[in-house]
Amino acid sequence: MYFCIFNTYTKKIMKNLIYLFAVVCLLSCTGKSLYTIEGRLPSHKYDGQWMYLVPMENANRTNVDSFKIKDGYFEFKGDTERISILRMKPLYRLEMQELLVITEKGVIKISINKNSVAKGTPQNEALQLWKDKQIAFMQMARKAYEAIRSKHLVKDSLNWAAKIDSADKEMKNFSIKLLKQQKTNTLGKFLYGQCSFWLSPADKTLLKPLFEPKK
Repeated sequence: MYFCIFNTYTKKIMKNLIYLFAVVCLLSCTGKSLYTIEGRLPSHKYDGQWMYLVPMENANRTNVDSFKIKDGYFEFKGDTERISILRMKPLYRLEMQELLVITEKGVIKISINKNSVAKGTPQNEALQLWKDKQIAFMQMARKAYEAIRSKHLVKDSLNWAAKIDSADKEMKNFSIKLLKQQKTNTLGKFLYGQCSFWLSPADKTLLKPLFEPKK
């Protein structure tokens, strides 16, 4: 009799231990970070200030993360992939450029400066390349606009206008090519939102069902 009671009690303990072990495993698996952002600033000038990681869409108190900068360093960890913005308080944004970043799996290396950079993971590498081309295009367009305003020769103005048109077409083609490569991942969805109006009718027919499925 005592043996039966002891055996039943032992089985209950074993079941509880197995259940506890399963819960611990589940928590340890779900608690792992999907991404790690390791960020650097050019000096210790901003130590004590806050860096914010803000979702590009539907930002609220529950999903905005923050880190107090120490020794010119900040770090974020999380498990939700989305496109976000790294930024400081408005007072410092003229000095330290805010940065688009995709919180994808892996270690993302960030440099916050006048021209901020994100590297280390596939989508962020591609996004950085797209941003670099956008910046180069905007700088060239600004230079062309200033040249057109300062020069009165029709020939010079037409030359600059042709350069702007050529650069604009190159930027559009690059964006559409990158969109097709990335497809429906986080970067692809962002690019579709940015340049869907550039798509040819054929491209729209191909890509629209992917990004705008019928309900």
